[in-house]
Amino acid sequence: MINLLKVNIDRLMKSKLFIIFIVFVVGLSAVLIYNNYSYMKKYESGGDRNVHQLILNYSQISGFIAAIFACLYLGSEYSEGGIRNKVITGHKRTKIYLSNLIIIAGFNIILYLLFVGISLAVGTPLLSKADSVIKEFPKYLIYIFLLIIAYSSIITFLGMTISNSTVVVLTIMIVTVGSFVFGFYSHSKAEKIKNPYYVYQDESGEIITEAMDSEYNRYPGDFLVNLYDKLLKINPLGQALTMCQDAVTIYSGVEPYQVYGSFTTKDIDMSKFPIYSIADVVVFTALGLIIFNKKELK
Repeated sequence: MINLLKVNIDRLMKSKLFIIFIVFVVGLSAVLIYNNYSYMKKYESGGDRNVHQLILNYSQISGFIAAIFACLYLGSEYSEGGIRNKVITGHKRTKIYLSNLIIIAGFNIILYLLFVGISLAVGTPLLSKADSVIKEFPKYLIYIFLLIIAYSSIITFLGMTISNSTVVVLTIMIVTVGSFVFGFYSHSKAEKIKNPYYVYQDESGEIITEAMDSEYNRYPGDFLVNLYDKLLKINPLGQALTMCQDAVTIYSGVEPYQVYGSFTTKDIDMSKFPIYSIADVVVFTALGLIIFNKKELK
């Protein structure tokens, strides 16, 4: 395993992929920091353009970055006969599979840490006027760390069980786009509440809570809401979307106040995200090892 990892790391370091993705992430962080800073200067308010939100937003595109890298890395493994040659030279298939998973997950974690480091080092002083922070922010950093590993296990599963490099690229990109779109859809269903309501203040100043017509909310039913909630959490990109939308933002210097209006949705419970991410890693890695050990290499 160690020898395989050394070979894979050496191959990655010598390839243009390494430099291209490093430069891309550095450029991406610079663009996002500049855009948020420009917004603050234009409107003279930090608002929710804080460095915490900037880092959370990276989780939404981490799946696409991981997918593109896996397509290029694993696609060349098959097209150049790398996997077949490793088997011929006596390397066990399990070690070949796991070494590729470690490279894909490890490199994407490095990109993530690079983005976080630049955002904190450069973004923190520039966005210091933002009057808000994300509550329990360190917790979300761990969640993103785990979902990147989880999604890496999914695309490694696809890349290592499909022999044709063209099909590998198409399948991984279709799954990535599909996961992203389905994340939006499942989130919109999972956040529905059964009994929507209004909160308003009457002429006497009294706070009134009044039930809303449930048909307005189009509540899909307890079973479907729970089903979409599970599907959302199983999907690493669904987790990323949820963190960006439902993470609690705390505004400094603002006294607690009564929120008025219509309430038809709830925040998604994110406490079990790590469990679902770990489950994704275990299930897809186990399935991948079973299929890869039995498949015929061309």
